[in-house]
Amino acid sequence: MHASGDFGRKFLEAFSRDVRFLAGAIAAGATDGSDSILEREALGGVSVAKISIYLETSVIGAYLDNEDPFRRDLTIRWWEHERPLYDAYISPLVVRELERMREPRRQAYLNLIRDIPQLEITEEVGILAEGYIARGIFQRKYMADALHVAVASFYKIDFLVTWNFGYLANVYRQARVRLFNVTSGFFVPTIITPEFLVSEVG
Repeated sequence: MHASGDFGRKFLEAFSRDVRFLAGAIAAGATDGSDSILEREALGGVSVAKISIYLETSVIGAYLDNEDPFRRDLTIRWWEHERPLYDAYISPLVVRELERMREPRRQAYLNLIRDIPQLEITEEVGILAEGYIARGIFQRKYMADALHVAVASFYKIDFLVTWNFGYLANVYRQARVRLFNVTSGFFVPTIITPEFLVSEVG
């Protein structure tokens, strides 16, 4: 019998290598021709690899989070220098959650996302989120998290980026989402933290 901790460690090591490879492919302009993870997009006649990402609210919140300097600085670095390499999206749910913040941060957060396209929360997205609740993947009090995952799944977003370790960036919950989505015929987004999308230093 394999220890669950050892399994989790090996899974994360392999996962980290795979994600860094995909992120590095952007800078190199490489593509394998697949439209499930690397989407070929014509820009000025040149074909480049584009990865789509959905920014969950905690990533935006970390930008001004002075209580966690490491997370804040890493988020700022990625946001300013590497986020433009991706096709980034949010949803009206992200906007709504940020609008609940107090000033002056509220307006600062809204300014950060001003030019990021929003993916509509359709009836189909709501039904998918309800499916996660019904299967016990998410508790109903965490419907917002279920909706974030449903949006990324419905719109076939490659990566859902979050700092929510407890309820989203969780290996075992991701496995349950994957099983549900595959059996239901939905795309499976990969849920990661921003550190996996930051280029390695040195």
